[in-house]
Amino acid sequence: MSVVRQLAGTVLGLSLIAAIAVPTDLTLYAAVAVGINWFIGLVHAIPFKTERFFDLTGTLTFFTVAVVVGLHTTSLHPTGIAFYRSVTTSLMVVIWTVRLGSFLYSRIHGDGGIDSRFVEIRHLPLRFFSTWTIQAAWVFISISPILLLQTQSSQANVLTTTDVVGTALYLVGLIVEVVADAQKTVFRANVANKDSFISTGLWAYSRHPNYCGEITLWVGIAIVCVPQLPTVALQLTGCISPLFVFLLLNFVSGIPLLEKKANAKWGDDATYQAYKARTSELMLWFPKTNASVDPVKVKSTDYGTTPIHTK
Repeated sequence: MSVVRQLAGTVLGLSLIAAIAVPTDLTLYAAVAVGINWFIGLVHAIPFKTERFFDLTGTLTFFTVAVVVGLHTTSLHPTGIAFYRSVTTSLMVVIWTVRLGSFLYSRIHGDGGIDSRFVEIRHLPLRFFSTWTIQAAWVFISISPILLLQTQSSQANVLTTTDVVGTALYLVGLIVEVVADAQKTVFRANVANKDSFISTGLWAYSRHPNYCGEITLWVGIAIVCVPQLPTVALQLTGCISPLFVFLLLNFVSGIPLLEKKANAKWGDDATYQAYKARTSELMLWFPKTNASVDPVKVKSTDYGTTPIHTK
């Protein structure tokens, strides 16, 4: 793999970060996100060719950025609804990232510390380095609505409809993600299911309900934050976060990698093909009752490998 291709992820990640951070004066938080990932990547991951702390580093980055901006909030909004809105949005991120990070770390640790996403690239230093930059971009772009909210002094100091709707949507998304992960963990723990795929619980209504929950909770966070921003430009910038999460999980890192892996394992399994035919790929929805299966057509698109987190 050429040097240019190996560095493509780093260039793309930094470009995305700069496109948001520079015009919105969020460079401090961007630097924190990039700095944490580069430090862990350069000091530990690349020299030892290990991804053991990749997911935990993502958690640490989300946590640190949320806390740093939360401390800034106390000077802008020392009391009132604006203060509680800011604190609540930071807590939303902290709760989500600690739960997800600990879950992913436990899963990888249970698999012997080997993460299949990195088997090929951990031996390519520049390519491996790019994944840490991309993770920093993922964190910064995802949390950007909260950063924009908490660095502006124009928040409404009253409880709004969007506060209630957004918080409710966040809670629904979080619950869906937690339940889906728990159901799959229990399923995997059963030795009888070693070579089987899960199709029960929430997984009967979506092939990737955990990602449905994750996208939903980020939409909820955006609904809380975006209406409080003072200009249309900032509001549009705040909307990038849920769109980015959706595109990332649906077309780049999450679903494509898992679908490709599932097709390789169960592509010739008529039961799996029937499950695919009747079950929504992402959104939770009722199974199709008249789904037909083409025994020849198997999804086999090569999506590439850009790991953020897969479950």
